[in-house]
Amino acid sequence: AVLGAGQLTLPYAMGQLGLALGIACLLLFTLFSMHSLKTLTLYELHFTPSSCLETYAELVIRVLGAPGRLICNALLVMYAWGGAVAFLVILKGESQFLWCHYSDCHHPWHLMIGSDVVAAPGQVILLLLAFFVLWPLSSLQDLCFMKRFSWLGCAAALIITGVTCWLTNAEGSMPLRLEEVMRKDLAAPLAQTSALKVAASLPLLSFSLNSSWAFIPILCTLKERTQGYTNGLIGGSNLLIFVNYLLLCIFGYCLVDDPGEIKPNIL
Repeated sequence: AVLGAGQLTLPYAMGQLGLALGIACLLLFTLFSMHSLKTLTLYELHFTPSSCLETYAELVIRVLGAPGRLICNALLVMYAWGGAVAFLVILKGESQFLWCHYSDCHHPWHLMIGSDVVAAPGQVILLLLAFFVLWPLSSLQDLCFMKRFSWLGCAAALIITGVTCWLTNAEGSMPLRLEEVMRKDLAAPLAQTSALKVAASLPLLSFSLNSSWAFIPILCTLKERTQGYTNGLIGGSNLLIFVNYLLLCIFGYCLVDDPGEIKPNIL
């Protein structure tokens, strides 16, 4: 469930930071994520041994007290709103692309009807999805039945990485391409990186590795909540996520001749 739309922006972040600096930042944020999960685990195991706070919000409120409730709720609203807008933008773009792909289209934002070129109904598709899919799901009080579909998100994330790796290899020799871009990065690692690019790219990395909100519900469902087991879960899961993201970053970065031309959405 942690693997999500945040990974779509990782090649773009690498293009802004440079591959060497980008990978270093990706590793740093992975360590930050592991530290955050470790801290949450220690609190759950040692301060609430007889019960389990089932959501991240409950834990924050328990630590900060009543005054922290308002702050927590405000931050959650901003986080959820921003994430929802980002997901809807991606959903609109991809649905519009698919509409165009399966029609007689000469431009990604238009389609042919007879001899006339008209705008593809991206807004209409998004409204239909929101009304018939998103709204009914968000109106449910219990979403536990959807846990059986959580593997689809992980599968989609791995497919995106696999397709990116395949396309990069199809463009030419990957080892030679990687050697070329690394030579340029190491020769002048910060030459093309401005403070503005760094400021715009680092939040993308942190967002893609933000798993604290999802870890608490997972922790509460574990039958064995020992220190060793949870440490292995944190280390193993973050290692798998890091490897997946690392492959996507490297191959996505090498997919084009000019990394600065990588789009914010790798799709």
